[in-house]
Amino acid sequence: MLSFEEQELCCPYCEIEIDVDTSETEHIKPKDIFPNEFQDFNNLIVACKSSKRCGNSKGSQWSSDFINPVLENPQDFLTYDIKTGEVRPKNSIGTDYEKAKVTIDILNLNDKRLAEARKNFILGNKYSIDYLEPEGEFRTLKEFMIDNKDSITSV
Repeated sequence: MLSFEEQELCCPYCEIEIDVDTSETEHIKPKDIFPNEFQDFNNLIVACKSSKRCGNSKGSQWSSDFINPVLENPQDFLTYDIKTGEVRPKNSIGTDYEKAKVTIDILNLNDKRLAEARKNFILGNKYSIDYLEPEGEFRTLKEFMIDNKDSITSV
């Protein structure tokens, strides 16, 4: 199970800052479908308990294409649209595209409030322009917040 410290106090799904009061233990593979993996550390994370997204949106939904942030690096599959704040598949076709699409949909990562918060953070932060990759894509909000934690406020 990833601890708060390993997750840098962020939800591994939406990257919003979390604490004990705003988080819950999340079973990546739902415990009612995978009862034998109930206590498997590769199946547990600390995630936000925000309404209509992340673990609450996921509920008992499951797909073998779902990205497990404990075993896989979501950055290999996902990127941000810096104009809208929405999460997008990094690739336009193939297995990686399908995994990204399924994960975005199951977790409701493009919830209007979440995308708007990302957009405002990206566009409103003077450090954003220096943090773009050469292709113009934002690496990850989590990395950005960690690298600049003394200079910025969280989303």
